[in-house]
Amino acid sequence: GMKRFLREEMDVNVEVLHDRPPSHFKPTGLIEKHELFKRLNLSSKFSKNLTSDQTLFTETINGVIKERKGRPRLIMSSTSWTPDEDFSILLKALEEIDGEIGREVLCIVTGKGPEKEYYVNKIKEMDLKEIDIMTVWLEASDYPILVGSADLGVCLHTSTSGIDLPMKVVDMFGGGVPVAAVGFECLDELVVDGKNGRVFKDWKELKGILKELLGKEGEGELERLRKGVGKGLRWEENWDNIALPVINECLEKCKEKKAREEDSTGWYVLALGVAITIYQNSYMWGASALMFWYALEKFQERSRAARAMLWLLMLLVGSVGFWNFYSQERAS
Repeated sequence: GMKRFLREEMDVNVEVLHDRPPSHFKPTGLIEKHELFKRLNLSSKFSKNLTSDQTLFTETINGVIKERKGRPRLIMSSTSWTPDEDFSILLKALEEIDGEIGREVLCIVTGKGPEKEYYVNKIKEMDLKEIDIMTVWLEASDYPILVGSADLGVCLHTSTSGIDLPMKVVDMFGGGVPVAAVGFECLDELVVDGKNGRVFKDWKELKGILKELLGKEGEGELERLRKGVGKGLRWEENWDNIALPVINECLEKCKEKKAREEDSTGWYVLALGVAITIYQNSYMWGASALMFWYALEKFQERSRAARAMLWLLMLLVGSVGFWNFYSQERAS
């Protein structure tokens, strides 16, 4: 989208470097997940009957950490709580599917912003049975672990320009998590509907997606979408594949331009030497200067030592011509 915009509106040809997740975003293992939720100690309404060996999603049996039977489905979303993300879409969809999933669903929302208090109050007013919605603020080191623990990500980002893509989806894909995202122009550069996620336009469509994917019958489809996310490129690989060749090409062109500018200086010096020798009727020296000039042009891509030798020869030609001129002037 951005490449097309710059080409059509500004007549600029560019290579677009899409955001890709750094390497610390990855699917979370059971040990990391167990330690994270022990550390967070979430006060969810689903936590009431947990033992000291259990978290909402994991448990320790004979010293071995395993996934807890009957664990909730985990929806994860992050937001800056601004007007360009209508969070009422997610709240309405969750309210509508409550009691229809047949299992517990925990929705964790991370982030800070101006509209957070408004939505927190709305969440408190909701009377949900199977669903719990929690807002949390995480340490930077815990955020990738939470992302990689989710079953499904939800993105409510809408682009005013239509050409910027949400970084939160990139992070979720890094964690191997499929995403349900509100649609806008160029989103398909990131979320491909039915391959690595689902796209919706309102709360009704999101309701259908959540109901399908979070229930027991949706486990197969959720796994298929997770495979569609795949491993993908990381930021380092993406930089090496896209940005680095462009930068190297620019540096090479700059190097060639500088070489041409340096050669032009040599041509001016040679021209001066030729002019001096011709003025003195020293045709042999003039012919020699022309030969050196031709040789220098042929040696543009040769070794630095060869070019330095040619420069010395040119200097000699100019010096002799100038000395002849000076001697004749003194004699006259």
